[in-house]
Amino acid sequence: MDANELISYIIKLAQENTAGSIAGAFILVILLFWRPKLFFILLGVTAAAIGVSHLFSMLASTGL
Repeated sequence: MDANELISYIIKLAQENTAGSIAGAFILVILLFWRPKLFFILLGVTAAAIGVSHLFSMLASTGL
């Protein structure tokens, strides 16, 4: 999956699920101000999960 495809998928998902996107953003902003350590832990875990998912996607497309 290309980075542009991933970004367009995320934007499409956010536009189709407005209430969920607003609620998720609100929760993340609250975490950023009240529990910044937890916010950055979640941010790191999410980034790692996206990286692993991208790695699996690249390996699957090569046939390995």
